[in-house]
Amino acid sequence: MAIHLYKTSNPSTRNGTVDSQVKSNPRNNLIYGQHRCGKGRNARGIITAGHRGGGHKRLYRKIDFRRNEKNIYGRIITIEYDPNRNAYICLIHYGDGEKRYILHPRGAIIGDTIVSGTEVPIKMGNALPLSTDMPLGTAIHNIEITLGKGGQLVRAAGAVAKLIAKEGKSATLKLPSGEVRLISKNCSATVGQVGNVGVNQKSLGRAGSKRWLGKRPVVRGVVMNPVDHPHGGGEGRAPIGRKKPTTPWGYPALGRRSRKRNKYSDNLILRRRSKMTRIRRGYIARRRRTKIRLFASSFRGAHSRLTRTITQQKIRALVSAHRDRDRQKRNFRRLWITRINAVIREKGVSYSYSRLMHDLYKRRVLLNRKILAQIAVLNKHCLYMISNEIIK
Repeated sequence: MAIHLYKTSNPSTRNGTVDSQVKSNPRNNLIYGQHRCGKGRNARGIITAGHRGGGHKRLYRKIDFRRNEKNIYGRIITIEYDPNRNAYICLIHYGDGEKRYILHPRGAIIGDTIVSGTEVPIKMGNALPLSTDMPLGTAIHNIEITLGKGGQLVRAAGAVAKLIAKEGKSATLKLPSGEVRLISKNCSATVGQVGNVGVNQKSLGRAGSKRWLGKRPVVRGVVMNPVDHPHGGGEGRAPIGRKKPTTPWGYPALGRRSRKRNKYSDNLILRRRSKMTRIRRGYIARRRRTKIRLFASSFRGAHSRLTRTITQQKIRALVSAHRDRDRQKRNFRRLWITRINAVIREKGVSYSYSRLMHDLYKRRVLLNRKILAQIAVLNKHCLYMISNEIIK
């Protein structure tokens, strides 16, 4: 959907944007009222989820996440706005007279046909099990975790997962968070990406639009009093006074793991979500830019042409040195790929991909496990390896 920009007639619409979606009223038999109680409070009235409250009244739309209308073609009649989610929804009229809502796949338009089943074409909007001839690298969404329970993963606007591998009874998926996990091949998924990709580029324009969504203001800890937050207090704009940012209850705000221990799905997750990896990459990039900037500022004393030329040469040399370092990393990765392929050709013994990743993260028997993990995930030819030979 396109994003429209308002004219600068008043301050509230000067920077606001709005989506142009199909205007239509929801069907009465597919909606019901929902009492939004709590506003972020528990049964005792204590705030357990901050920055929530108020908001416009909503009618909940019944979304078909199961897609259990097997081998019956349906046609997209409308594309509607859903106040309960960021993604748009489609009204589908099936051939047997059934009418249901589904998540809007990216690129789907009014009049397109969709179908679900085991022997359906691999086309955008079609739902089929992962055990079918779905090729590796296919973009999917609305993925089941438990067979028959309906899609639970990858349902937000613009979300998309990638099918990496199939082996035995499981399929390996890479989720939008960067997590790599195993899913039963009998579970179904919808082909394509969820629509409304530009939802994060939309500007609300005013505070009232945020309150309509049921979101209250977010107050920084440094402007609070010491009794309210560990960052509070001080004269004027004082720093937080700690080595690392903390939550209002004193726990580390960055990098603390929020997942419960000993969950049933620990053995199914091959690589945890890479949030800190992205933070680390950004930190390294900022340090690299700072080094180059400081290196250049050391030559700013003289203003002669010769000094400026030397400065540019030094900066270019420093940049090329960083590039050479990245090139060495790529060459090292290629060397490992060559060694692994040689072991596969010589021995011919199948070492499963899931077993490799299990040894990689749980038993930690492999040297250079981070580099080998990148190779195993990114390179399709390294799905079968022999860990003992790699250690040697």
